[in-house]
Amino acid sequence: MRERIIEIIESRLRVSFKELAILLNVDDTKELHQCLDGLLAENMIIDDEEGRLCSLSCFERGVVHHYRDHYYVYLNNERHYLDNGAEFYLMDKDEVLYGNHQIIKVLKRNTKFLIFELYRKGKKFAAECLTQQGHYYFTNLDDFRFKGKCKALAEIVSYRNKEVKILKLLDDTLESDIDYLLYTNFLKLEFKKDIYREIEELDWDTSLEHNSDYLDYTNYPLVTIDGESAKDFDDAICIIKEKDNYKLLVAIADVSSYVIEKSKLDNEAFKRGTSVYYLDKVIPMLPFALSSDLCSLKEDCLRKTLVVEMVYDGEANLINTKINKGIIKNHKRLTYTQVNNLFENNENIDIKIDEMLKKGLELSRLLQKKYPSLSFKTREHYFEIYEGHVFKLELRKDGLAENMIESFMIEANCAVASLMSKNNLPAIYRNHQEPKYIDKEYLHYYLEDLDIELDRRESLFALLKEHEDDYALNNYLLRSMARARYSPDNLGHYALGKAYYCHFTSPIRRYPDLLVHRYLHQYYFNKAKINKIDLEYQAQQCNLREEAAVKFEREVDALLCCDYYEPYLNQIFEAVVCSIKDFGIFVCLDDGVEGMISTRHNNFYTDEDEGYFEYQNQIFNIGSRLKVRLIEVDRIKREISFKIKL
Repeated sequence: MRERIIEIIESRLRVSFKELAILLNVDDTKELHQCLDGLLAENMIIDDEEGRLCSLSCFERGVVHHYRDHYYVYLNNERHYLDNGAEFYLMDKDEVLYGNHQIIKVLKRNTKFLIFELYRKGKKFAAECLTQQGHYYFTNLDDFRFKGKCKALAEIVSYRNKEVKILKLLDDTLESDIDYLLYTNFLKLEFKKDIYREIEELDWDTSLEHNSDYLDYTNYPLVTIDGESAKDFDDAICIIKEKDNYKLLVAIADVSSYVIEKSKLDNEAFKRGTSVYYLDKVIPMLPFALSSDLCSLKEDCLRKTLVVEMVYDGEANLINTKINKGIIKNHKRLTYTQVNNLFENNENIDIKIDEMLKKGLELSRLLQKKYPSLSFKTREHYFEIYEGHVFKLELRKDGLAENMIESFMIEANCAVASLMSKNNLPAIYRNHQEPKYIDKEYLHYYLEDLDIELDRRESLFALLKEHEDDYALNNYLLRSMARARYSPDNLGHYALGKAYYCHFTSPIRRYPDLLVHRYLHQYYFNKAKINKIDLEYQAQQCNLREEAAVKFEREVDALLCCDYYEPYLNQIFEAVVCSIKDFGIFVCLDDGVEGMISTRHNNFYTDEDEGYFEYQNQIFNIGSRLKVRLIEVDRIKREISFKIKL
């Protein structure tokens, strides 16, 4: 009945309950009421002010913006002001249904927590919300004692009455600022007690005798290579030279054998979707008993894994692939620093391991030459904290070791995706589609000496290679790319140039990888009958959780950059133009920190369509260098503002 109801409402746009019952030829309306209640709750349909049922095709979805006393939504790059925003007690970033300058319905409230600056002197009290506009009423102010000024984290308890409940008072440290971001992104470290009880009941015996259906890989010199602070080790590698061929083994922690489908542990992992990293901390997808112990490929410990064996000839052509269940022993826990020192400075680790890794470097170079990827040089920061504030900020740089491991993980992911696709097994793929359009005029600063067509992958590769270290170009092209997404359908990976691709190599920290492992166990190794699986729902949840994690990690990075630059107000810096908008330009400092120059701070003309701006009779493009003065650092909004200084 649900499908028929939607079909009728979409064909007629608006229909009353009585009309719908007649069209459906329904005498007993109880079932109809139940179906409509479900569809209304899921926002599949809505009811208007007159009680008629409406198709969502009558309206548009939008996100509310609140500026001063006005509410508006952006639709098709146009600002639409609202006549009835106050009626719905709207807040910035609410998701709404909109039509004819009216809000029809608030679909989702995206603000749950607020930061206030509180002031108390004697009997006088004042409060200013720092993260939203408007006045609010406190339900538990008397529970907190303070004098003078302080900040507070509060939870909204009533949008209609604008009531908030103070959760905690905040100090001026980074820890408090990050606590706020954890709250607003609904991230939590703790797991429920019944999940820990499930883990206690798992079979912790990883011996070969106890796991007779796993092959013995313990004599292979497998090693892990990770960062110094890493605690969860998903992957181990081994490279063997056999005459003119290379044999690459990639062993990945067999997480799905411990995370039982539809268990409380599995449900929580699905809800979290991914581990989230910031500074030297992690909010894990799985409890530490699994992520840092039972599933982690710790040195000298026997561990259950899925092993991908790949054999390449001397020109990096893949000539054979196998995937097995295997028990391994990590012969050495190595760091990227150690391996880079071996490759670059010949600093020995162990004679046998050194030789094995050098063969691996040979193979990875062959792979990178044969299968070049569109490698965008994004800027990741390394921070050091002292007494609650950032005192050191540096750009992370990938060395030969990081590039080698990345190329091996890509190969394993491709091998598994190819196997699952060709065997028609259920899977979650990682797709990256070709960009629809890249504005050549916008990049004329780079292209005037290069006769290339930007709609060809080879041309983009040549352009990136020509300007390998140019952040402005890398940043623009990266933002022009389609976003990589999870899907039950294999569409290939444009940036990597791969026909088949999935995420398989990080099941400790990514749920889509865990799903791929689970389906390998069920349908490849155990040959189970393929049942109906809602792969679309699983993929969508993985996409949503990845987006949430990326959002939080970017917010933390922006906060840390603000904290570092607060003492440098009014100082002059060298910067490069990385984006041009009608309202201003975005610039990037040499250490990768970004900020904005607003047109209200400088009298200059911008042309977003043509990709340039004019200031004091000088023309600037994407990639132009200029001097800027730091004029404002806003920790709450995590924004840095500059002014042009010529």
